[in-house]
Amino acid sequence: MTNNKHTAIVIGAGISGLKSCIELSKNGIDTLMLEARDRLGGRLHTVTTESGLKVDLGASWFHDCLYNPLLKKSLEKGNVEIYFDNGRLNVHDKDIGLVDDNYKIRPVVDEMSDYLQYVCAQMAQSDDMSVKNAALRYLKDKKNTLTECQIKLAPQLLRYYEMWIGSSWNMLSARLIAGDNHQGRDAMVTNGYRTVYDNELEELYEIMGRRDLVGSQILLQKVVFKIEFNDRTKEIAVHTRDYNGKIETFFCEYLVCSVPLSVLQLEDKKEQGHIEWNPPLPLSLTNKLQGITYSQLGKVFFEFDHVFWPTDADRFFCIPEFDHEITKCIEANTDTKFEDLKQDPVLENSPKPWTQPILFLNVYRGTGRPVLLALTSSPLTRYIESHEIDDFWPVFRPALANIANLPDSCIPRPTNVVTSNWSADPFARGSYLGCAVGDLIDEAIDAFTEAKDVFDGKGRVRFVGEALIEEGNGCAHGAWMTAIRETEKIIKAINRGKL
Repeated sequence: MTNNKHTAIVIGAGISGLKSCIELSKNGIDTLMLEARDRLGGRLHTVTTESGLKVDLGASWFHDCLYNPLLKKSLEKGNVEIYFDNGRLNVHDKDIGLVDDNYKIRPVVDEMSDYLQYVCAQMAQSDDMSVKNAALRYLKDKKNTLTECQIKLAPQLLRYYEMWIGSSWNMLSARLIAGDNHQGRDAMVTNGYRTVYDNELEELYEIMGRRDLVGSQILLQKVVFKIEFNDRTKEIAVHTRDYNGKIETFFCEYLVCSVPLSVLQLEDKKEQGHIEWNPPLPLSLTNKLQGITYSQLGKVFFEFDHVFWPTDADRFFCIPEFDHEITKCIEANTDTKFEDLKQDPVLENSPKPWTQPILFLNVYRGTGRPVLLALTSSPLTRYIESHEIDDFWPVFRPALANIANLPDSCIPRPTNVVTSNWSADPFARGSYLGCAVGDLIDEAIDAFTEAKDVFDGKGRVRFVGEALIEEGNGCAHGAWMTAIRETEKIIKAINRGKL
C-alpha cells in the first residue's frame, strides 16, 4: 500500500521532475513523484519503429553544447550516442531548386538577423512586432541594395526562425527572437533521448537502493486536479484522479511542480489537466501566465527502404513560395503592417505544397538508416498531428522531389511514418515555451523562480521546467538545471528547520 504522507511531492516525471526527485532523495528527503501519463519521461519520448530505429518525438538534441552540464554528464556515462548535425544546410525553392550561394541570399538573411538583434531587440514591449513585419521594414529600408530575387527569397529563408520555436512568423516576436541564440553546437542523440533519461533514473535507483520505484515512489496515471494548503497543519494536499476515476489524496510539506506553464494557464475546470489551487495562486504568478505562449514545433519521421536524397548535407530547408503581399508592399512603397497574431490559425484543409516552411534533418548521416526527420511549425504542425499520412503526404512529397532532384512520381512512399502529438497532448498543450509578439518571458521566469506568496509564503512550492530558465530555455538541460536550482532552496529550508 502506498504511503500517502511525504516530506516532498514532485508533480510530473519529465526530466525536471525526475532530477528534482533525485536531488531531494539523495539529501534524505522522503519524496513521492506523481505522473499523469501512463509512462515516464514527460516531453522526452523515445519510440522504437518496427525496424528497430529509436526516434524522439520530444527532445532530440543537446543544445548549447558550449556549456551543457547534462551533455557532459551523459558523455561521461558513455552510453549516449550523439551526432553533431551543424553541417551543410541546403536551401530549396520551388522554382529554383537548390539555391546556391551565387544568389547571395544568406548574407541578406544574416543582415536581417542583425536588424532583429540591433534594432528590434531594443524595442519596448509595447512596440514589439512580428518577425514578418520586421522583415517588411528591413526590405523597405534596404530595397535599393537588394536584387528582385533577394527580396523574394530572403524573407522566406528568414523563416528558419520558425524551426527554432514552432510558431509562424506572423506570431513570432522580432524583439524576443533576436536574443534567442544558443551557445555552441547542437548534438543529436542517435540512440534515443530515453537513454539520457534512463541514466538519471538509474541514479535514483542507486540512491534508493532498489529498482522497484514505479508503483511506490513513482506513481503513474495520477492526474492532479486540485492542490490545497491547510494553514493550521501546514500540510499541502495533492488530489489526484486515476484513469478509472479513482480519487486519491497525498500530503506533503513541500511541493515541486514541473507541470508545463501551458497547463497551468488552464482556467476551465472541465479541461483535462486543469489544476485548482486553494488558496489560488497569487496574481503575481497568474498575471504572468497571461503573458506567455506555447509553441507547436512538430516532428514527422519518414522511414524509407533506401536513401534517394543527397547524403552530403545535414539539413534541407524548403522555403515557402515568396509572399506576394510583401512584394506588392515593396513595389508600391505602401505603409502596410500585417496583423500580429497571438495564436496561429487552424488549417481546415490540407495546405498546398510550398506554402509552409519545412526543415528536413538527414538522420541517415548520424545513424546510417534511410530516415528523414521533418520539423514543422504551426499551423502545419496542428494539421499533421490531427490527420493521417494520406492527408499530409502531398505536402511533403513535392519538397522531397525537389531535394532529390527527381520527379514527384519517383519519390517512394515511406515504409513508416511517426509523428509527434504535443499540440493534442492534454498534459503538454504544446512543445515548449514560445515567444509571441508582446510576450513577457523574463518577467514570467522571475515570478515563478521567486514564487512569492504561494500559500503561506514560506517557499513550500517551487516551480521547475524548461520554461523557467534563461540559459537553456526550452531545452532538456535547461529543465534539468531548474530542478537543481529549486530543490536546493527546499533542501536549505529543511536543513534550517524554518518551517
